[in-house]
Amino acid sequence: MVWIDRDGQIEFAKAYGLANRTYHVPNTVDTRFGIASGSKGFTALAVLSLVRDGALGLDTTARSLLGKDLPLIADDVTIEHLLTHTSGIGDYLDEEVQTQTSPTTSSARPTN
Repeated sequence: MVWIDRDGQIEFAKAYGLANRTYHVPNTVDTRFGIASGSKGFTALAVLSLVRDGALGLDTTARSLLGKDLPLIADDVTIEHLLTHTSGIGDYLDEEVQTQTSPTTSSARPTN
């Protein structure tokens, strides 16, 4: 997928390859990719940049940032817990179950 957008104007957008190799479903510019854990490293880099800059500390609690959102997360979970995967927060997505309703998802099947 290549997408070039300047000042809100799409200058170029083209998809390449297959969204689903098994069923030969091509990617489109609307294909949604299930990146799952692929972004964890980028998130950690951004968070550690905030720690370096003093905007956050490794001991900053998630609750102090979340307020009342996500009430099942314990009040004592810290940034360090989140970065080291020791927060005790369970997996909230079942990656084994994939929707098969959209031809633009990587799990798409043909609708013969």
